[in-house]
Amino acid sequence: MNNKKEYMAIDHEGLHDYNIVIEDIENKGTKYSIFRSQGAQYQTHAKGELVISMTDTGDDIEFSKSIKTLDYTEALCLRVLLTLEHETSIVGITPLKYRIVENKQILEL
Repeated sequence: MNNKKEYMAIDHEGLHDYNIVIEDIENKGTKYSIFRSQGAQYQTHAKGELVISMTDTGDDIEFSKSIKTLDYTEALCLRVLLTLEHETSIVGITPLKYRIVENKQILEL
């Protein structure tokens, strides 16, 4: 069974920047893909182009490309996908929330 949900990523100025697709792939896991929108901000050849995708297999996360080096757009899109996966996970585990504290604020006694 292939359940598919589609989302739009809207930036702080209201611009539709990316499309996100989440699919349950039978015997594989949940696939999260992020594509450039069809917006005027992209050149014709880049409109609708896949930026990066990842599949949560239940054991690990597989990526559509090597993540040894990512450009800033790919890094942003990966961050969006990982955050979305974390927030929408149905694994039954309470999502972890972290508070980030600058090291210089921690005192050793």
